Amino acid sequence: MKHSHPARLSIAASAAAAVLVLGACTPASSSEDASSIHACLDSSTLEFSSITSETDALSCGPDELPVSWLAAGPADKAAPTFAATAEAPAGEKGVPGEKGGKGDAGGKGDAGESGAQGPAGATGAPGGSGAGGTDGADGASGTNGTNGTNGVDGAPGADGAAGVDGAPGPAGATGPAGANGVDGTDGVDGTDGVDGAPGADGAPGPAGPAGADGADGAHGADGADGAAGPAGPAGADGSDGADGADGSDGADGADGAPGATGPAGPAGANGSDGANGAPGLPGRDGNTIRNGVGAPVATFGVDGDFYLDTAAFAVYGPKVSGTWPGATQSLIGPQGPIGPEGPQGQVGPVGAQGTQGVQGIQGSTGLAGAVGPAGPTGPQGPQGPAGDGSVFTGSLPFIDPSDTAAFIPLSGTSAVAAERDAATALPLDGTLSGFTGAVTPRAGTVTLTVRVNGADTGLACTLADMVAACAAPATPVTVSAGDSVSIGYASTGGLPVKNLRYALGFSGAQP
Repeated sequence: MKHSHPARLSIAASAAAAVLVLGACTPASSSEDASSIHACLDSSTLEFSSITSETDALSCGPDELPVSWLAAGPADKAAPTFAATAEAPAGEKGVPGEKGGKGDAGGKGDAGESGAQGPAGATGAPGGSGAGGTDGADGASGTNGTNGTNGVDGAPGADGAAGVDGAPGPAGATGPAGANGVDGTDGVDGTDGVDGAPGADGAPGPAGPAGADGADGAHGADGADGAAGPAGPAGADGSDGADGADGSDGADGADGAPGATGPAGPAGANGSDGANGAPGLPGRDGNTIRNGVGAPVATFGVDGDFYLDTAAFAVYGPKVSGTWPGATQSLIGPQGPIGPEGPQGQVGPVGAQGTQGVQGIQGSTGLAGAVGPAGPTGPQGPQGPAGDGSVFTGSLPFIDPSDTAAFIPLSGTSAVAAERDAATALPLDGTLSGFTGAVTPRAGTVTLTVRVNGADTGLACTLADMVAACAAPATPVTVSAGDSVSIGYASTGGLPVKNLRYALGFSGAQP
C-alpha cells in the first residue's frame, strides 16, 4: 500500500524558512570561497539546530525541516554569520512580517532664540547748575537825619521777585548699550520619529521536488484453503478473508534537485503592532539664568548656568566645573561726560505776590521824614535777633562704580572729576557746621568731606558697609567771603552708589 509523506513544515515555519536573513556577509566571490551550510529548522519554535557544512552529518527530527544556503568564506571554516535564502515548499501564504522597528529618535531641536538685548546703559548725569550771580555791592550809608517822633512801624516790604534759574545744561551723552543678553537655553529634544512601515513579506521559496515514492510493501500471505466440504449443492460463497497486514514504509527517497521558483504569493496582512520600545534615556538638564544680591555662592546653580547680581547689575557665567568665574559683565554702561554749561535762559515773567513773610530783623534808620512838631526824644529800640542761617542740600540719584573719587557742588546733583568744576565761592563771612550724609545701604564705604579752598576740613563723615546715614563732628569751621567750598567724595566696594543725600549748615555775618 502506498503512503503519503507526512507534512514537515507549518505555515509559520514555511514563512520563516522562505525569508531568512542572518548576519551581514558578502556573497562568495568564487567557488573556492563558498560553502553550503545545512541546518534543521524547527517548525514550531522557528529555531535552527544541527548547523553544519557537511550534508551527510545532518539529521533532522520529525518536526524539523532540513534547509541549506550558500555562505561566504572558505569551506573549511565555520560560518556563524551569513546571508542566504532557505528554500521551502511553495504555495502556502507567508505569515505576516514582523512590525518594523521603532524609527530613530528625531534630531535635536533647533537652538533656542537668542536672549533679549540687555537694558540700555544709564543716562549720563545732567550738566551742573550755572554759577550763581555775585551779590551787588552795598550802597553807601546815608547821613543821619534829625530824630523825629517815632512813627509806627511800617509793614514789611514785599519780597523781591525771585531771580530766574539758570537754564539746565544739556543732558550728558547716553552711555553705550549694555552687553547682549546671554543665549537662550537649548530647545527641547524633538519627538521620536514615527514607526517605520512593516517590512514587506518575502516571496515564497521555490517548491522542492516531490520525494520518490517509497517501495510498495510486500503482499500478505494468502490464507490457507478451507477443508473441502462434502459434495453437495454449491454452497454460498464464503466471506472474503481479512486483508493481510500492511508492509512497513519504505525508506525516504533522497531529496530531489530544487524545483523552479514558484510564483510569488499574495502579500500577507500587516502584523499587529509590536510592543512599545523601552523608554529613552533622560534628556540633558536645561540651563537657566539665576539671580540674587551679591556674588553667587559656589553651590548655587549647575554647570552652564548664568547668574545676575541685581545689586551691581553684573552677570557671572557660565558656571564651569562647579565654579563661577571671578570676572563679571556689567549691564550698566559708563557714565557719560558732563555736558557743557547751557546758555543763559530768558528772563521769566514776574512771579505772583508772595505770602506775608516772617518778621524781619530791625531795619536801618530810614530817611529823614518831614519835620514834625517838636516832641520828647523817644528811647532807643532794642537790637533785633540774628537770622537762623542757611542750609545747603544736595541729592545724587546714581554714581557709577568706576567713579571712586570725585567732587560735588554745595547743592549738586552729580559728581565731577575736577574740583574747580564743583567749588562755590561764599558771599559772606560765617561758619559751616552740622554736616550729615545718607545713602541706600550697600556693601563698601562712602566718605563725604567738606573742603575749603582745596583742603579738607574737620567736617567729614563715612557711610560704612550697609549703613544708611552718618553725621560729622559738631565742630564748626570758620569761612570768609570769597572762600571756595566743595564736597569731596570717595567710595569702595566696586558697586554703584544710589540716592546719595547730604546737608550742610551755614551761618553768615549780618551786613
